[in-house]
Amino acid sequence: MADTVNTDPTNQEANIPELHIPVGSQYSTLKTDIPLEQPMIFYLDGSKTFYLPHEDTDDEHIHNLPQGVVDTLTNKRIFQEISIRQGQSGMLKSPILFLTKNGPVDMTNCLIRFEGNDHAGAEIYDDEGFNRVQAKLGQIIWSPPAEVAQTPGYYKNCHFVIESPDRTKIYTTLDFSLNVIANDVSYPRAMAFYVSEYQRALFHIKEMQLSADHQLNYLLNSYAAIIADNLASVRQKMEEISDELDENLKTGNDKIDGYVADNKEKIGTLNKSVDDAQTRMDGLTEQIKGSNLVTHDGLYSDVQFGINTGDIVLNMNDVILDPEIEKKIDAMSKALDSDNGDDSNGGK
Repeated sequence: MADTVNTDPTNQEANIPELHIPVGSQYSTLKTDIPLEQPMIFYLDGSKTFYLPHEDTDDEHIHNLPQGVVDTLTNKRIFQEISIRQGQSGMLKSPILFLTKNGPVDMTNCLIRFEGNDHAGAEIYDDEGFNRVQAKLGQIIWSPPAEVAQTPGYYKNCHFVIESPDRTKIYTTLDFSLNVIANDVSYPRAMAFYVSEYQRALFHIKEMQLSADHQLNYLLNSYAAIIADNLASVRQKMEEISDELDENLKTGNDKIDGYVADNKEKIGTLNKSVDDAQTRMDGLTEQIKGSNLVTHDGLYSDVQFGINTGDIVLNMNDVILDPEIEKKIDAMSKALDSDNGDDSNGGK
């Protein structure tokens, strides 16, 4: 919100009165502020080291924070800046908006305080200049106390501390830039002649253009970082999906290969068993032939051949093999024979 304009005189002559009041070499430039509201936006779910230099971070793909945008031209960090006129801090009211990717953050259960070291290195603290009326909607209005704007120049470091209601736990710290503009350099030089309001207006319009260019550069880099982050996120998701598909395909192929290998092994085992059985049968046949053993088929053939040639005579009789029955039949036969003998004697 502030810029510089060179004011060194280049055509000063000895016989002409000085056209400016010398105030020291450190005030050779003009810094102006714009009397407009200076809001700040903080994203609370961004990168873990947004405050580090661009080349020193390992999570650059998620650096889309307004409090730490990378300038794509200079490869450096750009922090949000608040400009305060020296001694006029009470006139500044800066709305602070806290956001996440899901929208505003409810800040009712959080406390906020300011900490920083001004241009001279003095430690400045403030926990009273915060209006929390809209805290539920993620907005807190900061009115810096007089101590903040005592020493001109950029703060060496400054940040807001977000902590628990009892101030026993710090949730996060949010860095930004704070520039205190010295009151004695409101204009390039204290002119010895009259400067019209029209000329003053033209000068301030030029300063507003420079400040607007700075802010536009900040916004463009912020949007570039957000777009790059979204593209990186899409690319990462696509890579994860591709890796998952590859893993699933590999798992399926491994299962199919395992099933095929198991079946091949089982078929090989079965074929080996068949070959072993055939080998054993062939060996048994050879043993039968070599030992001249009688087999079922061979016995039938030999018997049939003997019957046909008459070498085997079939003697079919009524011989009863059961000895008990045979005894009874023999006894009956003897009885019959004796009866027949008696009849024949009586006839004579």
